[in-house]
Amino acid sequence: MMDIDVVYTWVDGADPDFIASKSQYTQQLHVGNKSNRYHDNGELRYSLRSVHMHAPWVRHIHIITNGQKPDWLNLNHPQIKLVKHAEIFKWKEHLPTFNSQAIECHLHRVPGLAERFIYFNDDCFIGTPVTPSMFFTDSGKIVYHAGAPELSSGPYDPKTESAHIAAIKNTHALLVETFGADKRYLRASHQAIALTKSLMQSIEDRWPEIIKRCSGNRFRSIDDIALCTGLWNNYAYYTQQGEYQRIYWMVRGWNYDLEKTAKAIDDILVKRPPFFCLNDERHKQVMDDIPEQISAQLSRLFNTLYPYASPYEIQANA
Repeated sequence: MMDIDVVYTWVDGADPDFIASKSQYTQQLHVGNKSNRYHDNGELRYSLRSVHMHAPWVRHIHIITNGQKPDWLNLNHPQIKLVKHAEIFKWKEHLPTFNSQAIECHLHRVPGLAERFIYFNDDCFIGTPVTPSMFFTDSGKIVYHAGAPELSSGPYDPKTESAHIAAIKNTHALLVETFGADKRYLRASHQAIALTKSLMQSIEDRWPEIIKRCSGNRFRSIDDIALCTGLWNNYAYYTQQGEYQRIYWMVRGWNYDLEKTAKAIDDILVKRPPFFCLNDERHKQVMDDIPEQISAQLSRLFNTLYPYASPYEIQANA
């Protein structure tokens, strides 16, 4: 059986040290850097529970942070590895960074990482038991299951579009330039994705200046590349390093609307998808607290699906 690791990127945006560090570079802020990109609502704890419950075949779990550590995380567990940005960034002058797309350029440099790994954001969850074949073929190729439409194309409109959309359009243009016009340019929905170190390295080798530029954008920028939203799967297709499968990912969002949030959570609980993303859709420029009723809805979901502590939590060993 092949070794498969999991990699998370995580940040606690309410941490005073993080806020102080980020404030030093606020003059470099671009569009698309809303505070909910950095806010921690406890999702990592439950995402880890979902991996422990439904993917027991995972070898190691690497959690990439800027040096922060969740106070509940059991670092004595042999599967858990905490990784600092400085351990993976090829260009140390690009640190500190507050740009997830910059961090994603360096995932393959995690020390001791298996050749095959699954990249999770902390708002991605496994809902039912899953097998390695949902992520990798028997021959070791990645499995990609893009559920969204084609990559956005055309000129970037700063009045109506975010830096994230600009990155997707940059990716579309790069693929057209490299491989020609093709309807294959599918965008990955919010999901955990299968990657290999060799695939990531070959992307960097093919476009070294583009990857370095994205890595150097301290915040989301209009010249980023959407490496883990559309480049990885399309590049894998064109270089025969991946295969497409239709696997159901449910993406639901929560915000300050109690009725919509409750409906999104009901939808997940009723349909019980094998994978889902619970996306924070608040569009606030400040780090607002979550209203108690909304927090109760999130707790209802997590405590229903993942009621028991995993061994990755200190409480589990108390």
